[in-house]
Amino acid sequence: MDNLELLNNLIKAESTKEVVKVLKNFNLLNYDPKNWLPLGDNFNNKPLIMSQTSRPEHAIVEKLTNSVDALIQLKVIEDDGNSPPLSVKDAVEKYFGIPEGNLIYTTQNERTPLVENIQLFSTGKKKETCIFIADQGMGQPPEKFKDTLLSINKSNKVNLPYLTGSYNMGGTASLSFSGDLEMNLIISKMSPSINKNNSKDWGFTLIKRFEGEEIGGEEAAYFYLNSNGNILTTNENSLKILPEKVNDIFKPYCGDISHGTIIKMYSYNPLEWKSLGKQLFNRRPRIDLESIYSSIPLPAKIVDARSDIKAKSHNVITGYWTRNKDNFHDQVMDLQKEGPYGTLNFKLSVFNMEKLPRNNKGEPDTETLSGGIHLLMNGQSQFSLNTSFITHPKQLGLRYLKDLLRVDVDFFEVDKFYRDKIFKASRDDVKNTNQYIEIRNDIIDYLKNLDYLKDLNAYYESKGGEAQQKEIDKLLDKYILGIEHIKALLTGKNPNIKKRMPSKELQDHSYLKNNPSFFYWKNEKLIQEKNVPQNTEIHRTFMITDVVNEYFNRLYDPGSISVDGSFEIVERSLINGKLNLGILLPKNIKVGDRFEMKFQIKDTALSNFELINNIIIVDPVVKNNSKSIKNPNRKENKSGDFPEDGGLPIAIKGDAEHFSKMFTDFTIEDSVWCVGEKWYLNTDNKYYKDFAKSKEFANVPSNFIEAQFEKSLILLGISLKTNNVDEDDIKNILRGQAQVSVPIIYALEYKKNK
Repeated sequence: MDNLELLNNLIKAESTKEVVKVLKNFNLLNYDPKNWLPLGDNFNNKPLIMSQTSRPEHAIVEKLTNSVDALIQLKVIEDDGNSPPLSVKDAVEKYFGIPEGNLIYTTQNERTPLVENIQLFSTGKKKETCIFIADQGMGQPPEKFKDTLLSINKSNKVNLPYLTGSYNMGGTASLSFSGDLEMNLIISKMSPSINKNNSKDWGFTLIKRFEGEEIGGEEAAYFYLNSNGNILTTNENSLKILPEKVNDIFKPYCGDISHGTIIKMYSYNPLEWKSLGKQLFNRRPRIDLESIYSSIPLPAKIVDARSDIKAKSHNVITGYWTRNKDNFHDQVMDLQKEGPYGTLNFKLSVFNMEKLPRNNKGEPDTETLSGGIHLLMNGQSQFSLNTSFITHPKQLGLRYLKDLLRVDVDFFEVDKFYRDKIFKASRDDVKNTNQYIEIRNDIIDYLKNLDYLKDLNAYYESKGGEAQQKEIDKLLDKYILGIEHIKALLTGKNPNIKKRMPSKELQDHSYLKNNPSFFYWKNEKLIQEKNVPQNTEIHRTFMITDVVNEYFNRLYDPGSISVDGSFEIVERSLINGKLNLGILLPKNIKVGDRFEMKFQIKDTALSNFELINNIIIVDPVVKNNSKSIKNPNRKENKSGDFPEDGGLPIAIKGDAEHFSKMFTDFTIEDSVWCVGEKWYLNTDNKYYKDFAKSKEFANVPSNFIEAQFEKSLILLGISLKTNNVDEDDIKNILRGQAQVSVPIIYALEYKKNK
């Protein structure tokens, strides 16, 4: 067997299918104990491997961790005779000249010479991506593969404080995400600078999962390729693996590597790591990795070399803090807290909203901030606390910093007993133990008492209040105060005009096409799920498209829409890219029933579109017939001077308990919101309840105060809706306006007359 030919074929195989073809050609596909040995010398290795990280990004971070360790270990061995560093920071400062062992204090020019040492790059195609990681660290000779690169759960890094990994648990984490056969190629050669008595050859092997029936057992297991117990070798000086630019496009297998370790992960799963299949590998996937490995000790080059991407540029992985250092309010704060468990090391800062890049709407782009409170070991995020710990009044109570605050709490100086009681071996979760709860509570107590965070929360609260007030002033001026009969309705005067709505403003809809290129539910989904009350006769929903309004009604080449099963479309309107639908539901539906509605839009010029709407029948909406909240100081409305209904939509009223069952995204702060043509009012809203009991409005009947709250917010909502504002945005705006709706209207008329 020609080992070099086999190796080159495995290097250039770009999918699981291509690897299978290579193995077939070399008669190595089927299990044979002469060619395949159990990984970790353990036929029962499946539980160990499957118990590792549940996220493909974390598995890649583990590879980066191992590469960083390999580079540091090389320098330590080359520095034989001198005292080894006492920490990772000491090591990278001593051997790589990084000030204080922190990349945040380096410039791009200072990092450039280091980035070639670790290279992470993608090959293949977007739909079936392979990922390489190559480092020029110490490498391993073929005879030591078994105890290093192919070991599981061996403590070969323990008692080496200058390394970040331990127990060799991360080396096999990527297998679960590497295609149907879960295959990884491993290549390594020890650096000549430290190789005195070992083989000078490259060693290589392939890890592959075999099912139980293939190996004569009950359970699947992982095996590595060998030749009669020996790792396969080749004596080439260097291998062409690294990506380089050819005609201004990055292509793999052009650059030489002379020593170190290379791992190729075949058919890496884009379903679990969605950005991998949609974006350049060196863009959003890089951000995902940096959010986890927030304080990576050494930089790494990241390149997209997939054949259908044709990338012209690369990026550098520098960690979360280095990448964002110019976007914070102040410099990153490094703090410490002592406790019976040892020392917690904090790194925290708050993003400056004004410094953030803007999205297409001109708003601050917070999508990739990855804020929150993260628990780390040696710069690598193991777990993040739910954002409710930031916003909840009984926790930090920093509501206005929800998306802006980033806190890393590193446990590297915490007692080993506590660390073992808190972190799982998978390194992406924690154990819910007394030790975890003790430290978590200490973290919250420490952060909630930082005046710096309190001041910034107050700052953004004032900013948010100003923005909300400007928004309501604008809406009042434009849609309410300028329309006399609406002002009359809200201030207790009977208008002599029949129901009239604000006219819809003309907008530019030149982007609409004669034939559609898409139909989606909200957020570009093809499948959506909705909770529908049992007493609903017509279920209303909408699609987004880019076709002209007359598409379904035109004389020539009209489109058509249908829904299968026992459903019927009884309402349909297409207005400026929004297709509103009303679907008649079957009679005698029961709570708990589930229905799948398949919609088909047939187009004469293009292929058909299919969307699915799954509905779950929930408890019926019960109209709130409870009496108004009585205020003993308030006069009653007996004369009819204060109309409760001016012909506007009437909200369906319910309490928080009821709406939380109906709507998965319901919160107690919600006030008034719409779903299709229906409006809902939360009677447990703090301001709805407070206004009815307030002495300030004691001279106004309670039923009118409640009507003012309802109608004023509905009017604002209608104004926004007629201008094509999204329903979620309407809900958020009305939630913020609830506290000022009644006082503003009251001020318009009652105080003026007084």
